[in-house]
Amino acid sequence: MMQWPFQDGQKTLERYLQLRRIGNELNSRLIKLISKSEMKAAADRLGILSRGVIVFGTENQADVLFDHAIFDWRDDDSNVIDAYMAENPPISGSDEEAWLNAAKNAYFSVFKITDAVRGLGILLDDLICKGRYAVTDVNLSNCDVIGETMLMRLFIHDDFAMSSGTALPLDVNMLKDIISLLKKHVPESKKLSDMGKAQRGKMNGAIIKACLRRGATDYVHYADPGDVVEDYDDEFYDDEYSTAPKIGRNDPCPCGSGKKYKKCCGR
Repeated sequence: MMQWPFQDGQKTLERYLQLRRIGNELNSRLIKLISKSEMKAAADRLGILSRGVIVFGTENQADVLFDHAIFDWRDDDSNVIDAYMAENPPISGSDEEAWLNAAKNAYFSVFKITDAVRGLGILLDDLICKGRYAVTDVNLSNCDVIGETMLMRLFIHDDFAMSSGTALPLDVNMLKDIISLLKKHVPESKKLSDMGKAQRGKMNGAIIKACLRRGATDYVHYADPGDVVEDYDDEFYDDEYSTAPKIGRNDPCPCGSGKKYKKCCGR
């Protein structure tokens, strides 16, 4: 069992839980800033858009999409976090500022979990860029994950690191796909650090798409006992964002043409 590298684990845990609460609130605000057309474009990049309708194979794919739309969907290297901070500058020194600054520089990679302290966190080895991270993550620390390889996003704060979004477990075939995509998107003459944020976001999307196709979200089922799981706003769970769209033949076509489904995309 590893010895946690922070001197005061309880203090770190309290800080983590506070920033987690702040992050949940901010994520709800950030999602509202993403238009439906942008959400559909992000879904298309992940391979979960069919005839203009977002189709979730599992409930976890909704979280994966929202995470990708917030962090990786960019216009000229700016994402929704940059737009939010420009319109709503956080108070200097506040927890909101700490979370937003870490979110702006969120770090997405493939990690191997090498050790864990239950109820506190995990130790990760970055398999792409190399490096080791002690990450506060209560959920994963309570799971049997040592030795597992996962695709995940990290927030690096001044005093500790924490994960964000849904961590996707990877198998050998997924890892082979990721290696192929890295070779495709990053020429041998360049490094990942040389890529612009928009380019990196597109590559992240391609990697997530490959993993979803191989069923990466099928095995994500965990929650802390007693936790209250809050859904995103209902507007993101209407027919257009259902796990299995049920469209009647005489219903309006979801593509927005104004025609009946049977006369349009339902032919």
